[in-house]
Amino acid sequence: FGDSSAIPTYLVSRLARPKVTVVLNGDGGDELFCGYSRLAAAAISERVPEPLRRVAAFGGRLLPGPRSHAGTLRRVRQFLQTSAHPLRERIQVWCSFFRSEEVQKLLRRPSTANPGAHFEEVLREVEGASPLARLLLTGQIWGEAGETHFFRSMLRPGDCAIDIGANVGWYSTLLAELVGPEGTVYAFEPNPTAYHLLEIAARVYPQLQVIPAAVGDRDETAELHVPADGGMSSLAPLPYSTRNIPCVATSLDSFLSKQRTPAVDFLKCDAEGAELKVILGAKACSTSRRPPVLVLELGPWSTVLWGYTPEALVKAILAGSKGYSQTGCLDALPQQISFRLNAAFVPSWALEKA
Repeated sequence: FGDSSAIPTYLVSRLARPKVTVVLNGDGGDELFCGYSRLAAAAISERVPEPLRRVAAFGGRLLPGPRSHAGTLRRVRQFLQTSAHPLRERIQVWCSFFRSEEVQKLLRRPSTANPGAHFEEVLREVEGASPLARLLLTGQIWGEAGETHFFRSMLRPGDCAIDIGANVGWYSTLLAELVGPEGTVYAFEPNPTAYHLLEIAARVYPQLQVIPAAVGDRDETAELHVPADGGMSSLAPLPYSTRNIPCVATSLDSFLSKQRTPAVDFLKCDAEGAELKVILGAKACSTSRRPPVLVLELGPWSTVLWGYTPEALVKAILAGSKGYSQTGCLDALPQQISFRLNAAFVPSWALEKA
């Protein structure tokens, strides 16, 4: 299953793994025993001979369209119309809230008529992707809904955006969609496994350039410390890392000086505590008269690995640029940051644009 409950399950499993090999819980019971009606319908439909399923699909197309998204008629119509489809496609349609013709109207680009098809290709190509990577690839991290909405409100076609710590590409591809073909997105990811997924995800976006490198305050060869699950890799030594990988690191000042890039409009950074080094290596951006919108992850668990506090990072950003202000649309940062959060720094020009 792939809903938001997978996130706490993943985190609990990760904490339990050093001491416990097997943990039993109640998750998955509905999926295993067909507790959901759509799973029971799938089990029933599999017992029907294929010729009869084709006849049922034809009959489903003759039924009138439902007047609402809910109700028995809609479910019956979906069940019949898709009965001749492969099992995986049937369940995907039954789980969908919108009808296919409505999806067509909502999408801006006809080339993405099937929004799940592109990432289905990614998942088929890399069957070994971790559960967390699969959730990110298919956009099912519901805890990121607020950030996604914020991204949409701040970016426009033609903008230039940077994604540091891009992982498998959920935000990178979202940024590419928002800036459009006339915009540019640079996505940095040093973890080879995640980079491979990112590279596949970027294939349909010419405006998305992926770079297999970490970002810091200088150009150097560094060492990436990777945990067993591949997530939350860091350039700082981790007590729970299982392998170390040599990687290339660069600074934004160095990288952007080699590109024919206009002003950077948006910078998202999730560097597992290296955010301060990223900011120190991006002086051309932060000190410009038009600094970018910043979205950074702040948390004491990651910054302590680098010997500073989240509050010190906030002070460095505000001291380095006079262009940032707070708006009533966002919650103000707490005086003391004792938990992990994504913080947004919005320059005045971006507020006028929004």
